[in-house]
Amino acid sequence: MQRNNDPAFATALTSFNPFKGKDDGSQFGVMNGAINAILAGLAAETPKMYLRSVTWRDKKTDTADNRVGFRISTHAMYNNFEQIDHMFERLVVHVNASGLEQRA
Repeated sequence: MQRNNDPAFATALTSFNPFKGKDDGSQFGVMNGAINAILAGLAAETPKMYLRSVTWRDKKTDTADNRVGFRISTHAMYNNFEQIDHMFERLVVHVNASGLEQRA
């Protein structure tokens, strides 16, 4: 893994959705369920991985949240490159096992 030198990416809070259908509001329930299952799986590991999800509305006119992603705070629990690499390695294993198609 290579460090990104772009200061726009120098943040301790990251949110993303790795799944291909991330922009399809009709897939919200499926993705929300998969992400919650992944988070539960990570929390059941030893050591536990404490990640969260975040939901939001795609448009102001939407009546409910229809987008979801992982929310990772690398300043609270994961404080060095090794811890962050380990956390992402475990996350990738769970994302791959989810059965949902991932973005290229």
